[in-house]
Parts: sequence; structure tokens; C-alpha cells
Amino acid sequence: MNYLIAVLSDRIKAEAAYTALEKAGISTGQLTILGKGYKSADEFGLIDPNEQAKKRAILMAYWLVPFGFVAGYLFNLITGLDTFDWAGNPGNHI
Repeated sequence: MNYLIAVLSDRIKAEAAYTALEKAGISTGQLTILGKGYKSADEFGLIDPNEQAKKRAILMAYWLVPFGFVAGYLFNLITGLDTFDWAGNPGNHI
């Protein structure tokens, strides 16, 4: 399958190009405008959802792991729970 991609500065130029291609005999089934008010890149299939999910999972881990560790440490410090008696205070907090 062949693709022709044109990046235009505004909606008016995109619609003019669409009309010109239509008048040239290209069927409307082969033409699509992507952008605000039209199809999004995700709807058209240009963005891989698995790749986006992987990026978000890594970003979430980057922020949540340190904060989770600190929150757990503070919770244990405040409550004074001795979950592992053999580990002592530092071991229980960690």
C-alpha cells in the first residue's frame, strides 16, 4: 500500500488539498485528514498502544517506587510495628 503524507499549516489548506485530490479522481475512501476536528493519529492507527503503555509503566515506576519506599518507611516509623523482630529497627523500616 502506498501513502502520501502532506503536512499543512492550517485546516483551510488541508481541506483545499483534499478537494483538489478529490477532483483529480482519487476516491474519498483513500483520503483522510488527521488533526483537530478530524481523525486523531491514534484512531488512524499510527500510534502503537503497547508502546505507549510501556512508556507510561516505566514513568510510573520511576516515580512510584521511591515514593512508595519512603511512605512505607515513614508508616513503619510512625506506627512502630515490629513485623520482623529478628531484623531490628532498621530492618523493619526498610
